[in-house]
Amino acid sequence: MYLEKSIGGEHASKQSIPRRADTQSFRNFRRLCLSAIATILLFSILFLGPNVVPFTLEHESDLSTFESFRKCSIEKFVATGLPWLDSASPISKHEFMQRRNNLAVALKAEAIDAFIIEPGYTFQYYGNVSQRDWEVWEPEERPFLMIVSPWHDESSGNVVAATTFLAPHFEEGRARILGMPFEEDLNVITWEEHWNPYETLLSNWNQTSSGELGSGGLPKVMVDEEMRDFIQRGLAEAGFTIVGLEGEVRRVKQTKTSGEVDNLRAVNTGTVEALRAMRKCLLPGLTENEVMKGLDSTMRAGGMEPFFDIVLFDENAAMPHGGPDGTKVLEAETLILIDVGCASVDLAARKVITEAGYGQDFTHRVGHGIGIKAHESPYLHMGNTEETLRPGMAFTLEPGVYLEGKFGVRHEDVFLVKENGEADILTGSRAQDAWNP
Repeated sequence: MYLEKSIGGEHASKQSIPRRADTQSFRNFRRLCLSAIATILLFSILFLGPNVVPFTLEHESDLSTFESFRKCSIEKFVATGLPWLDSASPISKHEFMQRRNNLAVALKAEAIDAFIIEPGYTFQYYGNVSQRDWEVWEPEERPFLMIVSPWHDESSGNVVAATTFLAPHFEEGRARILGMPFEEDLNVITWEEHWNPYETLLSNWNQTSSGELGSGGLPKVMVDEEMRDFIQRGLAEAGFTIVGLEGEVRRVKQTKTSGEVDNLRAVNTGTVEALRAMRKCLLPGLTENEVMKGLDSTMRAGGMEPFFDIVLFDENAAMPHGGPDGTKVLEAETLILIDVGCASVDLAARKVITEAGYGQDFTHRVGHGIGIKAHESPYLHMGNTEETLRPGMAFTLEPGVYLEGKFGVRHEDVFLVKENGEADILTGSRAQDAWNP
């Protein structure tokens, strides 16, 4: 969905921060951070001029404006000690298993025979493999699928997940060494290049679970929005009944576990502190692209890996998701918009802005769910009148005003719905104003 940026720069380290190559499971934590950062925080901050935020650097005269800014930002961020990282930890194999079991219970409740997933955010959520893990340059044309089916475990009396994979024969070995979080050996159905993979899956369906099917004798399977059209059509032509993501199955990923909440809280707090550190180092003459690159370097110095951010100055900020080429130059008294990383909620925010006279300029929804993916359901807009925010859901709250040709402002925080119905802020503290993001 977004291109990953690769920008060089200083990388400060902290002894307690695991490095990328340490474990397979840590990869998932880093990507959870990456996804959360994508839309965790959006601030509009005001840059008044160079005399407002003075700073000193050794040999500053030898550095470019950009390098001075980046060095200052990194040093101030690392100087905080990065305490928020103490609460972050990799998602355990047990938690992945519990996610799949929760999915199985939801499938049973919805009378669905299986949930079929291809590499992407959902596959990563249940199996710790992203699209880039499977095929680094682009999505593979040969289907590699995870099939999760509900199965009644007689020994425990519980509904649990039976997980099977469909893979090209020559890729079976690679599928087995990806380090996916399973206690048992992977159950893999393979197909040859000259076979129809979907018919192969159907003819071997008894390998995916107990072999029991709902009414009709052919599998009724659910897919989500990440499943590509040609795979859905192939499954349907082979005889599968395809339904879209809905109901209890949708809510499995919406409801965050305690481990997910800890990681979301850590990366939210860290992103706030990175923005605050960076703001103190802004200098006239920086471009939007340079501020973005400096912020990327700052977050990497704290063990976080950004893959998407937006930096817009003044009138460019009137477009909520940007669009210019990033070359506008920072001047004194510039408004800077930075984005890193149900209906009643939207209407409540919209009412305040409308009463202030800017209702027609609130052109963006008020928020969305957030987790392993930057934008997740539930989507908080005035048309979403049926979905209720439930305990365990994490969502952004980002009301804004966008005046075309002038500027745009929105403050974003992230909240968790607690068991008592109250909202717990995951960004440490609320965004206050343009001077105190």
